[in-house]
Amino acid sequence: MWIEQILDHSPRQFTSKEDEAKFSAFVLDNFNFLNLFVADDKKKTGKLFETFINVISDLYKDPANTYIPISNMCIIASRKIRGETIEALLREAREKALP
Repeated sequence: MWIEQILDHSPRQFTSKEDEAKFSAFVLDNFNFLNLFVADDKKKTGKLFETFINVISDLYKDPANTYIPISNMCIIASRKIRGETIEALLREAREKALP
C-alpha cells in the first residue's frame, strides 16, 4: 500500500521520464529493505516513511543539493537511514546534477 502511494505521487515530482523510471526502480528494488521495517504495527511503518520523506526534505534544504534528481536523493536518503555515510554520494550527485 505505501509503495503504491509513493509511486502514485511520483509523476509530478520528476523533470524527466528517466528520473521517474529510476525512482520507480529504486522503490521496487528497495522493497525488501523497507519491508524490514514493516511489521504488524502500521504506526512503525508510517514512521519509517515519514522519516524517509523528512530525510529527503532535509537534504533538499541545502542549496547545494537543489539540482540532485529526486531518484538519486531517494537512494541517498535510504543509505542515510541505514546509517551509512552519505557525503561521497552527495558530492557525486551534485557533480552529476550540474552541467
